[in-house]
Amino acid sequence: MKKYAFLFWSLLGSLGCDSPKVQNNIQNYKEVCKRYDIVDSEMLETINQIEIEFVKDQIFLERFRNSQIYWIQYKDRHLRALYPQDWDLYYRKNYGKQVFNACKCKELIRITEARVLELKMYLEGSPKDQSECPSSWNKKALID
Repeated sequence: MKKYAFLFWSLLGSLGCDSPKVQNNIQNYKEVCKRYDIVDSEMLETINQIEIEFVKDQIFLERFRNSQIYWIQYKDRHLRALYPQDWDLYYRKNYGKQVFNACKCKELIRITEARVLELKMYLEGSPKDQSECPSSWNKKALID
C-alpha cells in the first residue's frame, strides 16, 4: 500500500500539485484555465482547416470525426484516471477548488497540445520516417 501511495504522490508531484504551498503558487488558476481555452481553440481551428481541406473525401472525414470523438473520450477518461472521484472530493475539500482546477487545466493543456501536433500532420504531412506511407497525412504528396 505504501508503494502505491508513493507512486501516487510522485505522479502528483510531477504535475506540480503536491503540497499546500501550491495554493499560494496557483492563486490565478483562471489564467491557467484560460490558457487551456486558447489551446482548445487552436485545436478546433485546426480541425476546421482539416474539414475544409478534405471536404471532398467523405470517407476520410467520417473516420476523422470518429477519431476525434474517441480522442475526446480518451481525454475525459484520462482525467478521471488521473483524478479519481474519491480523491477529487478529498483534494477539493482539503486544498480548494482553485488548485485542483489549475492542475486539471495544466494536464488538459499538455494533452491538447499533443493532439494539435497530431492534427497538423493532416495539413503539413507526416513525419519524415513515414513519408512513403500511403496515409491521409501524405494525401497531398501522393496526389501531386
